[in-house]
Amino acid sequence: MVPEFHPGKNFIPDLTKSEAVLGWIYLLVHVLVLPVLLNFMPWFWPWALPSATMLNVGYYAVGLLFAAVFFRKLLRREFDRLCDNFLGCVSGFAMAFFLWYILMMLVQLLFMALGTDIPTNPNDATIDTLTQTERGPTMVMAVFMAPVLEELLFRGVVFQSIRKKHRILAYVVSITLFALYHIWQYAVVEMDATILLYALQYIPITLAITWAYERSGSLWTAIFFHMLNNFLPFLLPAA
Repeated sequence: MVPEFHPGKNFIPDLTKSEAVLGWIYLLVHVLVLPVLLNFMPWFWPWALPSATMLNVGYYAVGLLFAAVFFRKLLRREFDRLCDNFLGCVSGFAMAFFLWYILMMLVQLLFMALGTDIPTNPNDATIDTLTQTERGPTMVMAVFMAPVLEELLFRGVVFQSIRKKHRILAYVVSITLFALYHIWQYAVVEMDATILLYALQYIPITLAITWAYERSGSLWTAIFFHMLNNFLPFLLPAA
């Protein structure tokens, strides 16, 4: 009989030490090194500079290649858990969607209480711009490539490796890093620390994704939830 996975009780972190070390190293490369290298590309290859969209596609393609080489066993183990506890994963997915909706409403109420509308997130604005110029590649990058790599790193590596020692700390660290990951470059470029406040907008979805992962016991539940979240904006009519 296949055991069910429940948060805080039967969640089974099975990240190996080598996977954890490689994952943390690549996380630093992905967050800090690759963006810098991409920004310097015009200096070295001005004659072969791809579009901003294709630069982002390449950015995630490098990570997915790394994942295919070094994390295929982890992804396979997590997929087996999805198959073994499919109904539990569906249940966790549905409950996380409800949790996300409630938390998102609370964030909106917070901004209203502060007497301001929710401002335009610079990362969302960038994706909107890329979508207007190259919708197809942007959709592939945002809906399929980014969720797999980001969930592997922030949930599969960060959350799992810390979860083995402290559950709450695993939530705090994985959610905080994920939120800042989407915003920090804009704060650096603009030399404006207040831009980091946009990270608050990522807490509802990130908390829901992390909870879905722990509740279901499969990283693929988090990946599919992330895919859905990134796909929904593409259903809206173009401005």
